[in-house]
Amino acid sequence: MGELRPPAGRATGPGDVPAGRHALHPVLRRLLPPVMGSMLEFGPVGGPVHLRLYLSGDTLLYDGLREIARRFPGADLAVLHLGGTRLPGGFMVTMDGAQGAELARRLDYRRIMPVHYDDYTVFSSPLGDFLTEARRLGLDERLVHCPRGRHARIAAHGERPTVR
Repeated sequence: MGELRPPAGRATGPGDVPAGRHALHPVLRRLLPPVMGSMLEFGPVGGPVHLRLYLSGDTLLYDGLREIARRFPGADLAVLHLGGTRLPGGFMVTMDGAQGAELARRLDYRRIMPVHYDDYTVFSSPLGDFLTEARRLGLDERLVHCPRGRHARIAAHGERPTVR
């Protein structure tokens, strides 16, 4: 299969993927900015999807995210934004390692790539938290680690991505 480029792809629009949440408490949800998640689908316009990537955005794990796996089963890669960001008062507003691993289990996608886990000092959950929990859940063969400054080439249909 030839290389797929973004102009040959399409992205889901608003409402196609359930929105993430920075907070589970209704009052905090109104105070914090909205969160987006995206499903990117690559293939010929009007034709079959050859590659499907889910981008979680900065969200917490909540039951509404189950809808993603139901509507988009078998995606090639889940890019999960982690870190466990905590606000003053201890309120967590982004997934920590345990939540990220549980979302990966629920999605059941072919590959899982953790990102954004060490970008800020307010993060309370390092990459190791996610890796430990993902391995405990039996997801270690699906993990793709792409260190900062490196590039991952994503392949369709579950082939292992290459990182360089």
